Amino acid sequence: RSWLRRVAAVDVALTCLATFYVCFSVPFRIAFVPGFSVRTPEYAPWVACDYAVDAFFVLRWLVEMSMLCFEPEDAVTVQAAWFSTGTGTLDTNSPTVRFLRGLLYHASATVPLELVAPRIASECSWAWSAACFNKALLQANRLLRVLQAPEAARRAFSLLEHRMEVGRLRMWLLFLIMSIAGHWAACAFFIAARLDEASPVRRAREDATWPRVDGLWNTTLVQDDVFIELERSRLHAYARSYYWALVTMVTTGYGDIVPRARVETWTCIICMYVGMSISCAAIANLTLLVMSANAQNAGHLARLDGLRRYARYRRLPPNVARRVVAYVEHEWNRRRGVDAVAFDRELPATLRQACARVRAAALLRKLPALAEGIANEAVVNALALKLEAKTYAP
Repeated sequence: RSWLRRVAAVDVALTCLATFYVCFSVPFRIAFVPGFSVRTPEYAPWVACDYAVDAFFVLRWLVEMSMLCFEPEDAVTVQAAWFSTGTGTLDTNSPTVRFLRGLLYHASATVPLELVAPRIASECSWAWSAACFNKALLQANRLLRVLQAPEAARRAFSLLEHRMEVGRLRMWLLFLIMSIAGHWAACAFFIAARLDEASPVRRAREDATWPRVDGLWNTTLVQDDVFIELERSRLHAYARSYYWALVTMVTTGYGDIVPRARVETWTCIICMYVGMSISCAAIANLTLLVMSANAQNAGHLARLDGLRRYARYRRLPPNVARRVVAYVEHEWNRRRGVDAVAFDRELPATLRQACARVRAAALLRKLPALAEGIANEAVVNALALKLEAKTYAP
């Protein structure tokens, strides 16, 4: 079980990293990298990362399918141990259904559709035409990997909730969701401007899109096709788009970047709704976190005030009163309001014995008579149940 937990933790970390890479790289390339091609040496690092992510997800799926090759008793044992780590959901479907479903999913998300596209002219590296944009959309099948995001977040949450306060963990999760949503909104707003730039309706109006007003690109009309050439770097264009996304999602609205067309306006409206939903969830969670922390601190301060009144009532000497307060402060800093004795009493005998042995085993094994290979496990467990932590004031 211990090595399964370590493998599960590594699997969760790699799954979250791979899913985050897909959530970031694919929309960014569609929006800001015209003419992306696996044949171009400039994009070799991205291509290598894409294939590494695909190989990881396929390998992980094959490992899950290999669990079905065990004998029935072993399969139940391995799958129960694996899913008890909180890293997966036990699938009750038949092995054939699970295999075909996984094969269809991974085949759809892994096939590099950009390889079947015709070669695009070299100017796609600098200008963005309709043909370049159509080829960029061939990467969209990789966005199917985003379906792994809820499962990856749940598995990471289940592993971290034992090591971090749930309220703070939720705040970090909401911050991550806001970052990813802002990234997608920035890419969508830039793509919306690109679509509006190529629209014949906009050309009839003869007005400028927000990237042209912001000095991000210039356009050239060649045979009814609009070629867009970036005047600034991709990172600068992305920074301006991401800045607009965050300003819009938190409903600040400085007004320096505004939608100029219908598609940009609808993108802005959707981003505001998404941003308000995430912001409300973050504010509500932060309020609960602060109220919970204040409730514990208020109880502790009330107890200290009661101790001081007790010391005055009993007319305790100042040195004794200080020792009493120091002891209470020490217990508070050590336990943070957790009544360990009460929790231990509520546990069944087997779990109470296991918890006690974990706390006391290392100390007991230091004794020569209780060293490994000498003392019986039953003796160690019996002694562990009798041990009790005591705090002595100096």
